[in-house]
Amino acid sequence: MRNRQTDNSKALAAFIARKAEIDAMLARIKALSDEHFHANPDTLHWGHVGDLEFYAQQLRRITDAAFSEGEHAEAAGKQVEVFNYGIGIFGRAISCILVDGDYYVYGVTENGYPRVVPSIGMAREIAASALPNVTRGA
Repeated sequence: MRNRQTDNSKALAAFIARKAEIDAMLARIKALSDEHFHANPDTLHWGHVGDLEFYAQQLRRITDAAFSEGEHAEAAGKQVEVFNYGIGIFGRAISCILVDGDYYVYGVTENGYPRVVPSIGMAREIAASALPNVTRGA
């Protein structure tokens, strides 16, 4: 059996291209943040807050994956917060904790007890169902 040297030049070029793409996106996000996301303090409303919450959730998904946190963390024998969606329709914080493979979704029931589900997808659906309906202005 021979050991063949593999040519990884195409993979290296693709990696460098993706890294440059990410660096450019990060620079744009940083510049937008430095400009307070173009929000005017005199006309700021809850829609702006919702937009930032959405951005934060998307960035949290990326950082959780990159740093093995949240739903990507090794959770055997410990509790790991997977997500936190803010205040729901029952006046409680909506959050999800991963414990030994089960997802405990808090703030989604009237009596305050958590819902326990087997998957992150189900946890996100249940959490979304307990969020208040937000209607943006026309």
